[in-house]
Order: sequence, then C-alpha cells, then structure tokens
Amino acid sequence: MLALAFWVLLWTHAHAMRHDKYAELKFGGLRPHIGHEQQRAPRTIQRTIPWREDGAEWKWYKPPGPGNIYKNTGFVTAEGTSLVLNGKPWQFSGTNAFYAGLEYIMSEDELRHMMQEQEKAGTSVIRLFVSSLDGVPNSMMPEFGKVSESALRRLDLLLLEAAKHNIRAIIVLANYWDFLGGMQKWVDTAYPNERRPLETFYDDEFLRGQYKYLAGQILNRRNTYTGVLYKEDPSIFSYELANEPRTSTGYDRSLGRQPGSTICEWVAEMSAFVRAQDMNHLLTIGDEGMRADVGSSPVHGWLNDGHEGVDWVCNLQYADVATIHLYPDSWGFGPEEFSWLGPYFLEDRRDIAWAQDKPVILEEFGMRRGYLASRSQLFSWVLDRVKVLGYAGSLVWAASHEPREGYQYGYYGYNDGQGYVFGLSGVDTDGASSIVDHNMYVRSLVEPEMPCTDVPPDSRYTCRQQADWGKCAETGGFMPMGTCDWSCGRCGGDPSRAGVTTVGGDGGASRESALLSELVPADAAFARVRSGAASCGVVAAAALLAV
Repeated sequence: MLALAFWVLLWTHAHAMRHDKYAELKFGGLRPHIGHEQQRAPRTIQRTIPWREDGAEWKWYKPPGPGNIYKNTGFVTAEGTSLVLNGKPWQFSGTNAFYAGLEYIMSEDELRHMMQEQEKAGTSVIRLFVSSLDGVPNSMMPEFGKVSESALRRLDLLLLEAAKHNIRAIIVLANYWDFLGGMQKWVDTAYPNERRPLETFYDDEFLRGQYKYLAGQILNRRNTYTGVLYKEDPSIFSYELANEPRTSTGYDRSLGRQPGSTICEWVAEMSAFVRAQDMNHLLTIGDEGMRADVGSSPVHGWLNDGHEGVDWVCNLQYADVATIHLYPDSWGFGPEEFSWLGPYFLEDRRDIAWAQDKPVILEEFGMRRGYLASRSQLFSWVLDRVKVLGYAGSLVWAASHEPREGYQYGYYGYNDGQGYVFGLSGVDTDGASSIVDHNMYVRSLVEPEMPCTDVPPDSRYTCRQQADWGKCAETGGFMPMGTCDWSCGRCGGDPSRAGVTTVGGDGGASRESALLSELVPADAAFARVRSGAASCGVVAAAALLAV
C-alpha cells in the first residue's frame, strides 16, 4: 500500500508540473513579481537561461515575459511636452551615478546593495557613463575596435538590478571631461604625440567610426543575465550621445563658422545612427542648455553667446527630450544671485523646448560644500522650480548610498574632489532629505497603487515577526515594497479581513498557497490544476494508507 501511495503522489506531481514549466522558479524560493493588471500573452514555449546571481549557485532565470520578476514594464516615450509610460503621464527623479557601470569601483554585491538603497530612497532614474578607455581598469573599450565582455557584463547586471528595483537608466555614450576616458583621451589614443585638439573627436572620420562601433556594441547587445536585447529592455530610459559636449572657447569662430555648428553637425550624424539601431528608446543629447544666439543676455552672457561652442537650440531638433544642467557655484553665480537662473535659464529653456513640443529634464544639478549654508537651500529652490515649470524629471549630482565595503573615498563618486557628492545615509548627508522627499513626491504622482501582500523576504519567519523585530524600518532595503506591506503598515486596514496574501513561517504549504494566489489569471488555471491535483494525490494516498 505504501508503494502504491508513493506512485499516486508521483503521478499527480508530474501531471501538474507539466502544466507549469516554471514551477521551479515559482516555488523554489524565488518569488516572481507579477502585475495583476497586465494583459497576458498566450503561453508559449520560452527558453530559460542560466543566471548566476550570487557567484556561487546557479539559478534559472526566465527571460521577461509572463511570470517575470521585472518591475519595469513599457517604454517611456515623449508625447508633446510630457513623458508617457503605458499611456499615462510620467515623471522621474533620481541621481547621477556615473560610476555604477564600473567594475573596478564597485563589486557586484555592492551594486546590488546600491540599487536596493536607491529604490528605498525613491530613485526612479539613474544616469551612468559607459565610454571608458584604456587607462581605466577593465575599461569598456581597452583598444579601438575592441570592447570588453567583462565590462559589458557589468552593464548587463546593472540593467537586471534596475529592473528588479523599478529604476531606469540613462546610458551616456561619451564624455567631454577627462575622467573615465574623455574626448581628449580618444584623440590622444588615436593620434599619440601629435597633440591634436579635442575637437578632433567631432571632426575626425576614424574617431566618429569608433564612437559608432562602441555605441553599436551596446545598442545591439543581448543581456547575458536576462537574455533580453538592450533595444527591447524597458529598464533603459534613454541613450545619451555625450556628457556635456563642448569645444574649446571660440573654436568655431576661429574657423569662421557659426558657434555651435561643429557639435550640432556631430549630433545630427550620431543621433541618426543611434535611431537606426534602436527606435524603442528615447534619445537625449546630454548638453547643458547653452545657447549660441549672440547678445541675447547682457548678464551672464556666456550662457547665451556660443562661448563654449554649444548651440543648444540647434542640437535640440535631434533630441526626443531636452536636457539642462545647473551649477550656479561653478558657473560664477554668487550665493545671493543664483535666483537669476530661475527666469533667465530654467524658464527660458523650458519655453524653447516646449516651443519645439518636447519635454525638458534637469538631468544634472548640484553644489559643492560651503557654497550655501546647506545644500538643501539650493535643492529646495531648484526642485520647486522643477515642479512649477513643468520639468519632466530631475537628477541630482550626486546622492550616493553608504558603501558596505569600506570604499576609500567614503561615498561613491566622492573623489571628484569638489564636494558635490553626498550620502543618503552616513556622515555627510546634507541635502539628502530634500532629494528623498522629492523622489517620494514624484513616485506618488506616477506609480499605480501596488497590490498589498504580506509575503516575507525570508520564509523562515512571518511578516508579523519581522515587523515586531523592527525590520520594516531597517536600512539596506531588507523589506522593500512588495514584501510584508500589511504588517509594515503600508496598506492600512486589517489583512485578515482584506483577503490579503499572508505567508506563515513554515516555508511549506502556506508559502506555496501565497505564491499561487499571486499568479495572474492567465496562469491561474494551471495553478489550480497543480494545487487540485496535489490535493487529490494527498487524499488518495491518505485513503490508501487508511486501508
């Protein structure tokens, strides 16, 4: 009889499992994040790929599709002067994290920790650089015509973690400034000992070709962790042509050309190249907002007369979204006069972008320690204008999480030597509260109400135990949204009277039932088949044993 009962149980388990080929993922300790509101495509055969998340144990990860763990769905688009996501107006806020894709600065575990902390702080977009050259450890392009697979895999991992934590990325493809292999580094590497000017980066056919090579390798990549093509990954907010492209002072005029024409011609060529590779994602230029119509402003005229070789209005015609940067201290504005930038810079550029029917974002702003008594003085002023003027997004430079691995500079990016980087927690947190408050405000505007659950992150303990132990308020992203929401007081009401998913601490049948209850309707029938078949098997076995 015991043998017969065993075979009955085995048959019912196998019969149920064939209906759900991802049962190992759903019931093996990894809880898929599935939106109940999503339309589900017909079930099709999909190939799983090995995913080694922790460096020690192979797990199976399913590419995005029915039952995936991604929180990001849909591509952000520009419609008129607004950003739109899944048919609804969308805004964002967050931080620059130029270092996030660099393996030598941050380990894989620290990257995961960073994304947890940024999600906890309400960050919805980060901005990072990918154009490192020889001289940077594990650079993206160690030599011309060659990309580093290891460096690209770091970018793969970042996008996977972004997807898990509801964060999107602006990927910057080049950098004017020296750090991480700026434009002058490209020129000097291509033409050693010739002392060619930085503008060679824009004018030289070979270097334009190398830029396209690097961009093409990224644009057409398939993520080794998820199996998703970058061009099909909604965790990418936009591709950006360059960080703060400029020329040396007076370069175009010295050639008898209209100020800004060198960069604008380069922007026209590269924007066409990027769009030919990827039509799903937005395109941004990365310029700061400097105009080139001479004499437009008698005060701080360098922002409007083409002094830096940038014609923001000319560049804008090739962008989907206008970008603005703002640094009153390094731009020569005294502490008592930065308010000039409200009407004559932020509002003026907003008006120009809207006249071209395009959204505008403030993708860099910040101040060094000591410019004002507190960073919050400037941040609050800036973010108030972002709200009032209808900017579609803002990114501070820069809010870092507190490292767990003893990073030598205290915070990531802190080695800029200028005091612009501050911590979300730790010692130097001046300004953090203003940024986190704004992040949460923006999240509240755009995020749909999340389904409330009471599923603990660790099946050994119940959510009530976790809450009693103070885990809800613990730093480190241990209890993010989607885990123990009721017990942590994120939903209101009584879970016992709301039909909310609750999970016991036995890690057994109660957890499986909770996971089954989270499946969307397209999978529910298969879940019920499995649950019912298992129940029938247990009953049959019990009856046989009773005999």
